[in-house]
Amino acid sequence: MTTMIISDGCPPIKRLIKTTWVNGTLTRLVYLTALACITFNALAEPGDDIAAEMTRYYLSTVESCADGQRPAYYCSGLMIKNTRSRPGHYAWNPGRASTSSGGISFIYLRADTRFNNPDANKLNGFVLYPYGHAHPPIKKAPQVLCSFPLDAGTHKRDDKGCGDQFDTSAVETSCEALNIHTAEDWVDDHLKTDGALRKQCGFREVSGRFEEKGAQHFYASLKARSLLLKNSDQLEYDTFETPNKLRLSTWAENPDSLPIMAFFYVDDPYLGSGLAAAQQDQLDWVVENKRAYTPIIKITYPATMNEHAVFTFNQADQRVCPTYFDAARWVLKEGKWLLVVTPSACSQTVAMFNSQAASKELVALHGADAEFNVLPPGHSITEQLQCLASNYRNAAQWQIAPWRSADGLTQAHVLAANCHP
Repeated sequence: MTTMIISDGCPPIKRLIKTTWVNGTLTRLVYLTALACITFNALAEPGDDIAAEMTRYYLSTVESCADGQRPAYYCSGLMIKNTRSRPGHYAWNPGRASTSSGGISFIYLRADTRFNNPDANKLNGFVLYPYGHAHPPIKKAPQVLCSFPLDAGTHKRDDKGCGDQFDTSAVETSCEALNIHTAEDWVDDHLKTDGALRKQCGFREVSGRFEEKGAQHFYASLKARSLLLKNSDQLEYDTFETPNKLRLSTWAENPDSLPIMAFFYVDDPYLGSGLAAAQQDQLDWVVENKRAYTPIIKITYPATMNEHAVFTFNQADQRVCPTYFDAARWVLKEGKWLLVVTPSACSQTVAMFNSQAASKELVALHGADAEFNVLPPGHSITEQLQCLASNYRNAAQWQIAPWRSADGLTQAHVLAANCHP
């Protein structure tokens, strides 16, 4: 299901289950706290919620947040990091260049700063929550160091990517140092250099600590793009083809407070799809690093100025599920306890069932139950689940025998025993 919401200026809901129109009213249903100790949340897919929230933030074009005291990225727009996967490196960790420079490049996407595919060579990455709406709330987010209306070759600038551009003979500095404080002033200055991207100044005072001034300068960097789009046909084309650029302060590896909202991918007609890389990132984040479920969202960038970006959640794209089971109950059979589980919709449709993650979920929820520990555990839940998912994916219920062992057995042996070795 693909969900879109029109921005209404309200704070985001904590967990959106479903969005629908009822008698002309946009209705939102919200998750309730789990009521039963052995019944899991089976109300909807969280990925639909995230696609809807991303759409809402994208369509919100506010000038500032918190009554003008915080920049717009605190409550609107999407901060997007394009990444390139490589062995032995988690996509969310800074690379060597970012660690050395002290800054990391992002793009900022919303309806009034739209552009087409910002980096055709990178087909996946992750999206941060607007800082004021992170789930869960964060105490300290990476500082936004500077904002450029257009891509400015930040990887070749000093001052953490915000200062002088190494490839030009002139010395570039911040807009504030040039007494440029408005979008109109920035455009006038930019046109004096014939629109040279490397010669543009960046707004340096755009973090939350600058309060009202920071909010004004950040919005000036956004508005400058709008003015360029209205300047001439050539500038409109060049601006639409060129994304903006933010520099965020470099964080430590595997931080606890990085507010990742979603992993994303794009499909490119020439270079292919970033889905496989996004799936690996999701697996690394959720399973290997034991973080909260974070969905994969497909981003379709606008092909023309008359189109908008689209954010799509597809269950089949996911590498892991938010939950693998909707319910479970213990049943005594022939003097031994079996755990009868109801697979979630995701378990029955996900392209690659992750038996390891599903096993961890069951053990976390029921490993301390008295029934689980009547007999010594056989440590074969992963093998049983893999067998059941491979051969009985659409069954309404599965039976798990925690005390059975699969030591020395192949999946063929497990299947021959009806998945109960």
